[in-house]
Order: sequence, then C-alpha cells, then structure tokens
Amino acid sequence: MKKLNYITIALILMLTTITVNAQHKLPVNADKLIAYKGEIKLDSVKQDLMAEKAAEWLRAHYFSGEVVQDETDKALVVRGFFRMPEFNDEGTMYHECRIKLDEGKYTYMFHNFIYTEPGGVSFPAESYPAGWKGDERFYELMNNGVTLMIEDLQKYMASGVASR
Repeated sequence: MKKLNYITIALILMLTTITVNAQHKLPVNADKLIAYKGEIKLDSVKQDLMAEKAAEWLRAHYFSGEVVQDETDKALVVRGFFRMPEFNDEGTMYHECRIKLDEGKYTYMFHNFIYTEPGGVSFPAESYPAGWKGDERFYELMNNGVTLMIEDLQKYMASGVASR
C-alpha cells in the first residue's frame, strides 16, 4: 500500500512538472533564458536611415536609459523597463533592448528580464518564485508587454522610410 502511494505521488509530481513547463511557451535563447529576437527586412533602406529611426524609437520608449552603441557588433543598446500594473501595482520588468542594423535589415533582441517589486523583491523572469500564485498571469503580461513593444518598433521602423 505504501509503495502504491509513493508511485501515485511520483506520477502527480511528474504531471505537475510537465504541465507547468508546457504552460510557459516563451522564446528562449541557447542558454534557456527568455529572449525575443527577430530579423526584419526593409528593402532599399540605407543603414544610416535605419540607425536614425532606431535611435529615435529607443529614445522615445526608453527615457529611463541612455542609448549606447555596442562596439563589438555596432548594435544600439538600452536598458529600460515597463510596468506590469495588472500583475502588481508597482511591479516593474527591467530588460535590455538591442537593435543591430545592416543594409536593408535590422535585428532586435529583448532579453535580460528582471522583475522587481517595492521592498526589494527581485528575480530573473525565468525564476518565478516557487509557491507564489499567478505565474501564468505573470508570463502572459510579460509576453503582452514585450509583444506590444516589438509591434510598435516594427511599425515605427517601417513608417516613412519608403519615402526617404
């Protein structure tokens, strides 16, 4: 009878683990860290014009951080945040945004997500604290926030470049 209880408990734990892992289908990089990446083609657009548009977008959306150029790959980089009031009135998701420009295309990456609440609670987005409720909602809101920023970036980068 005891053996049957251990097997039942083991099966429940396995199913719970599988269910939890299946629920959070966020994009990850090779290190299994959440990272949203994409490459967008803008045919016949010069790199200097894309750099101008990307810098404008970054300054408009990341007033909390300074836009710098990474010397290794010439990407524009900024560290910023977005609020997650639907999850916690004062919760903030800090992250890094990189935009790398090439002739006729650009790549973006949103990564290094750290969630912070007042009072010192802070954790990488991949490490939602065990025992806290609301992890599904947390990842849904995070995904919505990043997706809206990506859509806005794509619209902004495409706007007006064909006429220049």
